[in-house]
Amino acid sequence: MASFFIPLNKKMNFIKIILTLFLIPLLACSAQQEETNKFIEITYSARTRGYQMTIIYKEDKLTVSSNISNKTISLTNKQQVKIQKEVSKIVLSEINNLKAPSDKRFIDGTLSASLKIKNNSGTYISSDFDHENPPKELRFLYLLLESIIKKG
Repeated sequence: MASFFIPLNKKMNFIKIILTLFLIPLLACSAQQEETNKFIEITYSARTRGYQMTIIYKEDKLTVSSNISNKTISLTNKQQVKIQKEVSKIVLSEINNLKAPSDKRFIDGTLSASLKIKNNSGTYISSDFDHENPPKELRFLYLLLESIIKKG
């Protein structure tokens, strides 16, 4: 019977302790999940026997290099958010199984391309596809990178 008559301030302290014990791990897991999903680097590579082109997104820069030229573009916050949004739509663990919509690369009709996305949980590399014609799951990310380069 005496336990029902605990002073109010002691009950409040007990509730605060219990809430703290439950909320700290919950918030820590949430922050860790967010950090795991944050990606670090994107590399688009297109190549054939005598030519290679690479587009690298890292931090706030987009670097385009080829046998002919090199160019670095500083990205705005808006562009970075758009890139991150497009990457978040991709199931990274599945990109190595994506089917290319065409196969001109097999007869030297176009460059052979691939996309690599590196984040805190690993490195994910797509199956090869024809340059400028990625699988539909990667298409919007590719088009976004190309549009930034053209404006660049």
